[in-house]
Amino acid sequence: SFSRQAASPRKEGELRVIPTLLETAVCLPFIQRLIELVCPKIIVTLGGPAAKSLLNQPDGVSRIRGQWFDYKTPNLKQKIPTLVMFHPAYLLRSPYQKRLAWHDIRAIARRLEQITN
Repeated sequence: SFSRQAASPRKEGELRVIPTLLETAVCLPFIQRLIELVCPKIIVTLGGPAAKSLLNQPDGVSRIRGQWFDYKTPNLKQKIPTLVMFHPAYLLRSPYQKRLAWHDIRAIARRLEQITN
């Protein structure tokens, strides 16, 4: 059994669960291989743990959200543009951040339009 790291509750009964280093280490190769097989046009990471593990970014999601990164593995023929966004649960707790998320969604639409044209 895995032990879970949990941040303190923000509201009564609400608990944020953060993947442990072991969980991330076990799952990451499967996610990387899936990306290699699917070879998506873009990747969108939702939240800090996803961005940190997939992009190997030390900064928190608040610093890197809205930025494009290049995702690359040795088995990929080309880099995949990857955007970091806030996790949907964070947006529910912080509705004032939805404006930034909307900007990110529009950036995704623009990037997809550039790629497909």
